[in-house]
Amino acid sequence: YAECAQEAIQRAWFRRRAFFVAQGEGAMIAREVIQGIERLLAEGKLSQRKIAELTGVSRGTVGAVADGRRSSAAAP
Repeated sequence: YAECAQEAIQRAWFRRRAFFVAQGEGAMIAREVIQGIERLLAEGKLSQRKIAELTGVSRGTVGAVADGRRSSAAAP
């Protein structure tokens, strides 16, 4: 039950903050969202697929953060 509650809290937190700002060809993901993804990856408890589901971004985006191709330093 505790894990389900934690996931619900994380999901609500990211849903409130997972906004996208249209910019040119693509969209920029808010720094807070990328930092959250980095934190969840560092914890090592969730799969990239689950992190993508919780944060509202694609699994490819989570993979890019995991591989260092996308970082919170470059986010708006």
